[in-house]
Amino acid sequence: MITNRDLEQLVEEAEKGQCVVLNLAGPEKLFNGIKDTIRLEPKQANLLGYLIENKGIYCTKSRIENAVWNDHTVNSTTVRRYISAIRKKLSQAMGRNDIDKNILETTDLGEYVWKAEIPAKVLRNG
Repeated sequence: MITNRDLEQLVEEAEKGQCVVLNLAGPEKLFNGIKDTIRLEPKQANLLGYLIENKGIYCTKSRIENAVWNDHTVNSTTVRRYISAIRKKLSQAMGRNDIDKNILETTDLGEYVWKAEIPAKVLRNG
């Protein structure tokens, strides 16, 4: 469990560009970047958390669906739509326009990978 003081310190580090923070522990799902703090919908936040926690691992659409939607069948374009929305929000939070090439990439095979160089912290309950 993270204390409020520790959370404040992490947010400060994010504002200084030392890391990014995805807070899944609070009632609002927030991503703290160097430029802004953005609110994510719960599924967006879970998907992003999954990719950050699997940094450098190429995740297929079905693997993401299993992890985020718990084996529920979703529309064939659902993951792609969520990734697109997440990228727009990350661009705002991080002040970057190259999210699709240097942060959250899609491979030619349609796999997704978090490959940001900046340290990323994911805070979860429990």
